[in-house]
This record gives sequence, structure tokens and C-alpha cells, in this order.
Amino acid sequence: MPDKLKLLDPEFVVYAKTMLDELKTQDFKYHVEWGFRTKIEQARLFSMGRIQEAAAGFTRNRPGESFHNYGMAIDVHPVVGGRTRKGHPRLESELAAIGKKAGLVWGGDFTPPEPQHFQMPGVTLKQLQEKAKKK
Repeated sequence: MPDKLKLLDPEFVVYAKTMLDELKTQDFKYHVEWGFRTKIEQARLFSMGRIQEAAAGFTRNRPGESFHNYGMAIDVHPVVGGRTRKGHPRLESELAAIGKKAGLVWGGDFTPPEPQHFQMPGVTLKQLQEKAKKK
């Protein structure tokens, strides 16, 4: 499993591994950009997004408002010719189908869309925040 996935919630790892294993089976080349993200990393990405509004790789979510902060999301991009390909609709569609088949919620269905994002099904951000408060 790639290093970026080591800090994911074990319950979520089952879904992520199912997706990534299927990508390998289909010889679909991919890059995991993010798995677990600390609140400090989230704050940095959020502040960069304010400077370069809607720039690729930045986030609209403040610290604690991302499934990544709870180890319940991954960002996956297709790779072609050894290079990460962001914004490639056909490849993103193929990724989406595989992620959904694995049971994940696909960020491409969000408004605004986040086609690289896959997160834990059946749980809300509020539930994750409440669970974190109890720890």
C-alpha cells in the first residue's frame, strides 16, 4: 500500500484497497495525491486556495471540514506516459466507475465537482467531527 494510505482509517482502507487493487488488475496507472491529511496540511492548502482561487490541488475546506482529516478519503489521478493527468474526462470517468464499484462516494458528483476525490460511504462529516471530539 502506498505510504500516503498508511494513516487512513482501517474501515476506509478496505474500500480504498478494493479500488486500488481493481485499478492494478485492469493495469490502470494511477497516482494517489492525498490520503490522510493533517489539519496543518489542510490549513496550508486552504490558504493557498484563497490566493489562487479554484486552482488545481487546493481545497475549499477548512481544517476539520475534509474527510481527509479523518483518514476517510483519497485523491487519485490517472497517470499516462509517466505523468499525472488531471482534468482528463475519459480517464476520470473510468476511475469513477471503479471507485463506485468499490463502494466509494465519488467527488465528481459533488457541486463543485472534485473528480480526483473518493471518500467513505455511509458517514457524514458531522459524524466524523463528533467521533473525533470523543477521542
